[in-house]
Amino acid sequence: MFAWAKKTGYGDGVLEINKEELVKLILEDKNIVSADVDVTFPGEETRIVKVRDALEPRVKVSGPGCVFPGILGPVETVGSG
Repeated sequence: MFAWAKKTGYGDGVLEINKEELVKLILEDKNIVSADVDVTFPGEETRIVKVRDALEPRVKVSGPGCVFPGILGPVETVGSG
């Protein structure tokens, strides 16, 4: 179970998240101009649009380019395989 709450925590099977605190944490990254957070669950009828605006947690350890070429940097080959 999940709920937006005034304090982030977990108890009795419920994950509670302070949305303002989470957005503030996201905006600490100076590359992110604005942010909002929504939650959806498996099986829920949800349409996710503007996937280009969604950031998934990733790290590019080595090599040229950036994690999302064409969005966060120039269009270029950034991997091999």
